[in-house]
Amino acid sequence: MFKFAKQLSKMKFIEAHNTDFRNEIIALYLESFSGGASKQYIDLEELNQYVDGFFSGGNVLIAIENNQLIGTLLYCPLKMDNLFPEMIQKNFNIEKCAYIAEIMVAEISRGQGIGTQLLQFFFETVDRKYFDDVFIRVWDKNTLALNLYKKTGFNSISSIHQTKRNPDKKGTFVMQKIYLHRKIV
Repeated sequence: MFKFAKQLSKMKFIEAHNTDFRNEIIALYLESFSGGASKQYIDLEELNQYVDGFFSGGNVLIAIENNQLIGTLLYCPLKMDNLFPEMIQKNFNIEKCAYIAEIMVAEISRGQGIGTQLLQFFFETVDRKYFDDVFIRVWDKNTLALNLYKKTGFNSISSIHQTKRNPDKKGTFVMQKIYLHRKIV
């Protein structure tokens, strides 16, 4: 069932608590990460488990227009991210930190401020009883996303190197991922 809804122009931003739009989120993930500069091999079984994890132990915010999914923001407690740098663990109460794992906008809807609006909706609806800080991780080559996060108040705090499988399934490559932080106010 949907807990929150916000109407902005023709778009609705909704916090989903069931698996409505699950298949559309998976399709959006494939559109977002199986092409272009971030092209990588994606195991569909792992992807299904990954998305299901947000419906069961995380949170799913979606942007819809005319009953079509045009964007999503997936978040969970930071302790569910097994890659966060030790520096974060030393300097923050991990139990009180949220982690935005994904922000994805349909290609046809990009450039319309939907990512910014999803982040604003996140900050309006996040439970401040549980979270004081939020982190997001982004590929250092994704300058559009980096600029969006910095514009919305995030600051770079640390980085990691993450190994990914090549699209041809032969070998791996390494991406530098930047962790950004923002207080939840």
